[in-house]
Amino acid sequence: MSILGFLLGREEDLRGLGMNLDPIYSMISLFLFFTFNATSLLLLQLKISCSSAFLDERVRAFLEVKSSLFLYSWALIALSWLLTVALFSRYVPKELNMRRRKYFYLISNCSIIYAIVGGLNTIILAILPGRIISCEGTGWRDLLSRFSVEMMDYLFSFPNSMFPILSLISIIWFSWILFRIHRISFGMSRYKSLLYSAGFTLIFILISALLISALAVTLLLL
Repeated sequence: MSILGFLLGREEDLRGLGMNLDPIYSMISLFLFFTFNATSLLLLQLKISCSSAFLDERVRAFLEVKSSLFLYSWALIALSWLLTVALFSRYVPKELNMRRRKYFYLISNCSIIYAIVGGLNTIILAILPGRIISCEGTGWRDLLSRFSVEMMDYLFSFPNSMFPILSLISIIWFSWILFRIHRISFGMSRYKSLLYSAGFTLIFILISALLISALAVTLLLL
């Protein structure tokens, strides 16, 4: 199997994917996905810094919560991925008469797409300038709310908007490759291939969003 052919979804490279896949490549892809996801999130939280004349308890609390939010967000995204793979590995292999472990390796191999885009996002964030917000005269919860607003404004202003654009491209790219694998490698119908590929992506994003939202609310209530 050609890696480039796999990334382009070429039929000749996907047709024998299940027979020729090396589990080591799948584990490397998964490792790179988690690694670049962590580095891009770390750089993102460092890009919005806080300026204050005094490092009091209020500012310390804000900095601790900000760091914790991104650290736990990475862990929750990784957990969401594993939960989604575990969920689909429970049902899809039965229909294909395939071992769960093999299906896990096949899906994990697709994570190289997120790894590639995560690496690009890491490079982009490392090059782009950051932003400083004032931490004067307000509580740490207000600082966290201001930080969230500033981060959204930072991400959706050019050229920083390349980060969410590339993230969206990676989601579409991943879903398309997953559809091609179910359709060509597994020989499923077009409907089921679309159902499983879109379902995997939507469930992964939904679980991640719910867990991270619950984390943010929990931190605000502490």
